[in-house]
Amino acid sequence: MLTDGQTYGDEAKCLALAKQANEQYIGISGLGIGSEWNDIFMDQLVSTTGGSSVYIARDEDIKGFLEHEFFRLYQVYANSVCYRYKHQPGVELQYAFRLQPEPARLSITHEAGEDVLEIGSLPIDLPLNFLLEFLVQPISGEVDTLTLMDGRFKMSILPEGLEDYSRRQTLELPARMAQAGDNRTASVPPAIVQALSRLTLYRMQEQARQDLSNGDIPQAAQRLKSLATHLYAHGENELAQTALREAKNVQQKHALSPTGGKSIKYGTRSLMLPAMIEDRKR
Repeated sequence: MLTDGQTYGDEAKCLALAKQANEQYIGISGLGIGSEWNDIFMDQLVSTTGGSSVYIARDEDIKGFLEHEFFRLYQVYANSVCYRYKHQPGVELQYAFRLQPEPARLSITHEAGEDVLEIGSLPIDLPLNFLLEFLVQPISGEVDTLTLMDGRFKMSILPEGLEDYSRRQTLELPARMAQAGDNRTASVPPAIVQALSRLTLYRMQEQARQDLSNGDIPQAAQRLKSLATHLYAHGENELAQTALREAKNVQQKHALSPTGGKSIKYGTRSLMLPAMIEDRKR
């Protein structure tokens, strides 16, 4: 979908149409060109189907993006992958982010007494990786195993006409791990530690935007400066300089610039692309 992301009051109707599309196994990816478009609403719209949005700063990049998107469509094994689960007492899923095949924050909705995590499409030759953040209330010493999620994955396997596939999946954690102290990261795989490090950069700009929305200008500016420091540490000098310019914009104009805000948002998001991570390893 190529759009300026502006609906002029029809946001609810657009989201309803996106939900209908998802029910018919139609995914939506958004392509925003230039800077004068509503990236917040665009993300909300595409996440309804488990899709993602992309920021195109230069017209000449459009062709490459479309070629990549069309190729990706040929590599899809299943559409409309979602996880439907029952809320567990004392456990709240606060944040979900897909790492592969395309980085994007995932939508969590509520339907007929169930919570639904919209995950998107499942590629043929790539893993489907995502990170989940839970808030867990204090655990009784009598509990051996903590159930975080109990539900089922659902998806529509291609080619069109095959029945939907459903598989039950329970996510559990030994209670002693949930209660661990300073050594709680000792057994965490390096790939997860690396992914969390990069996701932290993306979330810092999210938090700066939230500070702006709340009217906390000093805090928003400080977060952007901290983001710049972390970006420099990761070798992302150009993106770090953009964050510093936007910190100054926030202090002087109490707003992010259309171009700078999107550059930071989609720039930090792109750092989680597997290809870019592998390039940096080399």
